[in-house]
Amino acid sequence: SLPAANAQYRPGGVYIWNTSALLSESRETELAKLSREGFRQLLLSFTAAQLRELTEPRGRRALQELLAAVSARGMRADLLLGDPYWLLPDKRAGLVEIVKKFAGLGFGGVHLDLEPDALPGSQPRRAELLEALADTVAEVKAAAALPVSLSIHPRYLDGNLGGIFRRRFAPLGIEYAAVMLYSTDGSAAGQAARPVRRIMMCGGG
Repeated sequence: SLPAANAQYRPGGVYIWNTSALLSESRETELAKLSREGFRQLLLSFTAAQLRELTEPRGRRALQELLAAVSARGMRADLLLGDPYWLLPDKRAGLVEIVKKFAGLGFGGVHLDLEPDALPGSQPRRAELLEALADTVAEVKAAAALPVSLSIHPRYLDGNLGGIFRRRFAPLGIEYAAVMLYSTDGSAAGQAARPVRRIMMCGGG
């Protein structure tokens, strides 16, 4: 089934782009706050410098302690990776290398927020970039041996792009797709969600 209709997906996730506090002595305080606010899935992003530090023995221990603390609270930590250049075939090996280094440390999954539209000149290349995103997800899934999820803009679920999405992503078995709706207007969000409903009806089960 397609991830948009995945009944196993649990709400209550949060993107954490700055993980410094969670890797420090204030970790338990931060986790307690997140737990009180109802979050059960933490998508953890790290800077390039942090990724380097976390491969060293001291950093690795800090990361393992963080992941153990998250698990002890009944929460799940996913590795969040978000550089759009990783979509490109000549950059993808760097992403796969990171996944291989960190996937075995206790993460519950890998979440890709690669945003094709963040690449220069993306608009006329959206079909090509969506195909590249599917190729990237497939390589990450093979490298991670963990559930893989992704963020996606609703424009990639409609029209010709929606057809590509159904054809390429349904066989990949991704855990879920987080559809990015940037609006505080309920009716506007409903309009933007229409392609998602079509994906669910046409491809989900």
